[in-house]
Amino acid sequence: MNGSKKGMKMGMGILLFAVMLGILPAMIVAIHPAGIEAQTTEVSIQNATASVNKTVEIPIDIMNVTDLGATTIWLSYDSSVVTVEEVREGTLGSLAVGINNTAGVTKMSWFSMTGTGKTGDFVFAYVTLKAVGSPGEASILDLNVKTMVNSRNEPINYTVRDGIFSISEVHDINITTDYKGACNGIKITRDGTDIVGCEENLSTGEVYKIRYKLVNEGDFDETVNMTITVYNETISETIGTPTHSLKAGESDTYYVEWDTEGLAPGTYTIKVEASIPDDADPTDNIRTRDLVFADTKGPEIAFIEPTPPDGANLTVNYVNVTIRVTDKSGVCTVLLNWNGENETMNAIAPEIYSVNKTGLTAGTYTFKVYANDTLNNWNMSETRSVIVSVPQKKIGDMNGDGEVTFDDVIALAKHIYFGDSVHDDPDVNGDDAVTFDDVILLAKHIYFGDPIYP
Repeated sequence: MNGSKKGMKMGMGILLFAVMLGILPAMIVAIHPAGIEAQTTEVSIQNATASVNKTVEIPIDIMNVTDLGATTIWLSYDSSVVTVEEVREGTLGSLAVGINNTAGVTKMSWFSMTGTGKTGDFVFAYVTLKAVGSPGEASILDLNVKTMVNSRNEPINYTVRDGIFSISEVHDINITTDYKGACNGIKITRDGTDIVGCEENLSTGEVYKIRYKLVNEGDFDETVNMTITVYNETISETIGTPTHSLKAGESDTYYVEWDTEGLAPGTYTIKVEASIPDDADPTDNIRTRDLVFADTKGPEIAFIEPTPPDGANLTVNYVNVTIRVTDKSGVCTVLLNWNGENETMNAIAPEIYSVNKTGLTAGTYTFKVYANDTLNNWNMSETRSVIVSVPQKKIGDMNGDGEVTFDDVIALAKHIYFGDSVHDDPDVNGDDAVTFDDVILLAKHIYFGDPIYP
């Protein structure tokens, strides 16, 4: 016989039973007799497996051939299970190819363009197969050698070893990039609906939603464990670890909230990662997106003690204004606006600035603080007002009771003779000496109105 054979299709039950018994190769070879002489050349195709809608490339080999001048080989298959997407030439060289997936036959021919035969082991063709059926289905890859001759156009004896294509059942989760408004599969929104563009900066202190879309591309219902993290060179923080359930073939969108309060300005990376056991393609389970948080806020300003509260009534002639100023980018300038005039506040400790306003007369004083950061973002404190009521000391009030009476004469005398303290200048007559003459002048001031402290 010359290598002709009948096409064969096997039912799944017979096919799998034959595979389990290990007798299929013998059956396949048995129905491909190539002649009664010794068969030394083998034409074979590998077994292949792919998941639904996935492709795989496998070779058709011609092994141990002598002086091969030309050959035509047909590949038959169940096109409801598998189709041929592409045929590439192998090591023999150029092929003439005709693909007919409707009929389930791909025809391939090769001949020596130089007239010199090929001897050795060769790849006749590389065939790309696509799984189009359902998980668990299979098809015989049936090789039919129509012609195999040497350079003298004489038949070459051969054997044929067919293959099997099977569609695998897989676990496969994908964080899809096919998600409107997303950048590399990650969408960020503020206020629930406002989408942050791929090149748009974010602002610290806001709450964002990190959104993603999961697709179950496998053949099983899955429980998907998620990990959403944010990191840069200095920090790594887990935002959320939710769990989702997806049926086979199902897709859905999800989100976690991200409060950026306390986050320093800078560049960060968001990573969204999905995991299931035995995932067939974990490479599409991780998506990342780079983010820039720009500092657009001025420093935080807070009055601290001993700054008087707003509306305070003071009986001293000074006001101390002390304030804490903080900013993630660093504080640059701090100004006290006192009754409409600005002056620089001095740093007395880290983040603490102070000015002491002294020698104040009675009246109302209004003040506030301005500050900017190293990026020239400004902020302003609240405005405070205080009332200064400096008590007017009565001249000659030696005992400090607010009145000038003969009791003050006695107090001044005790100061001179016994050293008792007084609340006013005891040199009443201004002669730079404190004597009994001062007592006499104070008495005359009280009783006769004589002036004192000339």
